[in-house]
Amino acid sequence: MQAMEFETTIDATGNIRVPKEFHDAYGKRVRLVVLIDERIGSSKTHRRPGSAKGKRTILSDDDEHLMDFQDYMP
Repeated sequence: MQAMEFETTIDATGNIRVPKEFHDAYGKRVRLVVLIDERIGSSKTHRRPGSAKGKRTILSDDDEHLMDFQDYMP
């Protein structure tokens, strides 16, 4: 058994394009393992502006915590 590894896309009709250097595999029986990168094209990664509205609560509205960074501020 020979192993091939390459990156490609699956088109809208479900076809997978095989790079030219692997065209000798045409007509042969193969076992296909598909690894999908979940980060690319996932609806979970597409956030809408304002989608987190109301999820966080500010407990105090003060600048006291900024005093620790005075040495770094102009």
